[in-house]
Amino acid sequence: MPRISHLKSFLEAATCGSFVEASSNLNLSESAVSARIKALEGAIGQRLFHRSKHGVELNEKGRAFLPFAETAVGAWQQGKAVVDAAARERVRVAIGIQQDLWEVFAAEWFAALKQNRPEIQLGVSCDYTDILCHRVAQKFLDIAVIFKPKRMRGVALERLTTLSLVLVSDRNVEWSGNLPANYFYVDWGDDFAVWHDEVFSGPQNPSLNVSVSGMALSAIKKNGGAAYLLENSVSLLAQTDQLFIVDQAPRFDIDVFLARPDTGSRSGIVETLGEINLLRDLMNRNRER
Repeated sequence: MPRISHLKSFLEAATCGSFVEASSNLNLSESAVSARIKALEGAIGQRLFHRSKHGVELNEKGRAFLPFAETAVGAWQQGKAVVDAAARERVRVAIGIQQDLWEVFAAEWFAALKQNRPEIQLGVSCDYTDILCHRVAQKFLDIAVIFKPKRMRGVALERLTTLSLVLVSDRNVEWSGNLPANYFYVDWGDDFAVWHDEVFSGPQNPSLNVSVSGMALSAIKKNGGAAYLLENSVSLLAQTDQLFIVDQAPRFDIDVFLARPDTGSRSGIVETLGEINLLRDLMNRNRER
């Protein structure tokens, strides 16, 4: 039976592409990392890496095994954290936040949780919607706040609120009916992509395609340009003329959801403590700002 230490060494080597670098990151000798991976390969009965003088790379069998190793290590870490919290008579709550939503409400929510419920030990993960949904389905997360996900077995969804995406620019410009020349496309999901194609017909040729809004915002601040961003996250910048919301430009409403495991979950702990109601109130207040 493989040990968790074997799986951790496997994951580190897969990430680094080197036993030497993996051993440094894990504070182990190279021979110890190599021995652990050989033991794992022996237990599975298959080689998992291509080895060369330039390093290591997962082979086809290693790539197939990778998500199961990640799941096993994640389950171990989550279980250990819950037991550790129980030993200290604390309630551990694992929460996922879609990356673009952090500044909208998360900092205020967590500050209120810390003040109102000091017995709660929070574990927070920021990631993409689909990744967080998988972690909820696997019960690594008690709850997650996300944009509209693809329907997934094992995940119950509740719509929390609706936020607006607005076209912003580094310059105070009037809406001309066309996207600005230096336009950055942010991937806000499938519904936004359909709406975007319908509203802005014809060639668009964005200067940059990004998956996280913070990348577009950083590019606008440094080089100038325009993008669709959450109105709540840019309102302060707009008030101080660091960014300008393009008046009359089409807006897009994007729904925000609460996701939790639909069976055998621990999220009843969260609900009984009132954290969900606090979250709903914060989301509604942010919508009205």
